[in-house]
Amino acid sequence: MNIVVLWKILIFLIFWYSPLKGPPPSLLGIGHSKEMFQGLGNPEKGMRKWTKEYGDIYGIFGFWTFPTLVINDPEVLKGAELCT
Repeated sequence: MNIVVLWKILIFLIFWYSPLKGPPPSLLGIGHSKEMFQGLGNPEKGMRKWTKEYGDIYGIFGFWTFPTLVINDPEVLKGAELCT
């Protein structure tokens, strides 16, 4: 098996089994891209819906299954700036 495929599977499993909340990923290889684009201009879908369901911090699989941490709380981001 290709090492890149194994790496993607490993990252997928680590993110999937982490305590971080978020929507279940699509296994089609496109992550949550479809849902994100459906949410443009529609507060009942996409990232706005996930913020209501999972809170201000959650994880998604971005474009082509890259794990992405979503932070919608400006205070958390200010704290992250202090750590760098």
